[in-house]
Amino acid sequence: MIQSGVGIFGGVRRMIEISNNLVDFGHNVVWFTPGGVECPWMDCKFPFKNLPLAKGRSWDVLVSNRASGEVISMVTSTKANKKLFYILGLGETRLKEFEQVLMHNAPTDDKQLKSLRYIMQHPDVELVANSTWQAEWLWSLGVECGLAVGAVNHSMFFPVKEVLTKRPSTFVIGTSGDPRTRKGTPVVEAAFEIILRKYPDAVLRKYHGLNLPQSEMAGWYSGNHVFLDGQLWAGWNNPVAESMACGVPVVCTKIGGNKDFCFDDETAYLVPRNNPEHMARAALRLLDNEFERDRLATAGLEVIRKFTWPECARQLEALF
Repeated sequence: MIQSGVGIFGGVRRMIEISNNLVDFGHNVVWFTPGGVECPWMDCKFPFKNLPLAKGRSWDVLVSNRASGEVISMVTSTKANKKLFYILGLGETRLKEFEQVLMHNAPTDDKQLKSLRYIMQHPDVELVANSTWQAEWLWSLGVECGLAVGAVNHSMFFPVKEVLTKRPSTFVIGTSGDPRTRKGTPVVEAAFEIILRKYPDAVLRKYHGLNLPQSEMAGWYSGNHVFLDGQLWAGWNNPVAESMACGVPVVCTKIGGNKDFCFDDETAYLVPRNNPEHMARAALRLLDNEFERDRLATAGLEVIRKFTWPECARQLEALF
């Protein structure tokens, strides 16, 4: 595995979960990172080595997922019988621009797009998408692409019953709080201001910046009556999937990153991007009706339980 970093990001979690399962399947997995930096926030069943050392031998399979210059250089220059580039995120709001850049070589100053275009044009590298919407978009352009759909670690994210049953009478609303523009946190905050008009004692909680241990995340999610997510685009939406796995009803944007597991009025309430009024109405519908919260939470949990990291790893392994 060629990795550009080990920060607390969904893409890093994905590759660690997949790698751990590949080890369980009997594969010899090695991570190559700048400086050989190890991951401090997840348990890993594989060794870490300095990135340049990847060139020290010929590999059966080389997997990478970030289109940065250093990683691209290592992927294209390191020997391997098969090379896979795992696409974790495409800017869904920029697909027309992406198509012009990736398929028609339109000029761009976006370094990620330039690198991804180079990868797509490299004859030795095969593409893999991490969600159905990404694969379908690439297929529609005539681009060959495998599919290994995302998942949730259900031993880490699960309904914590003692937390669920002891939630305060005052409504607690959760969101990631990620400040990156595409995460849509300002939309959630604006929706919450509308919610306060009816429920002035409601509380909005964010886990971003708390640096909670992974072992405490299930309890944090379970403490919310409702989870709101305003992302503008995502490859695979980890916060929504994890919240559903913890038995919490979700209101989220209607984007491709939720398509595999969020079905409107069945497993979640889907709302348009950049629309706090619509998000607030959907949230109030849940807050006003305990039965509806339970119905949505139960259905969401049932669906998201079908997505497991062993299955995702098997899908990727099949491409080997």
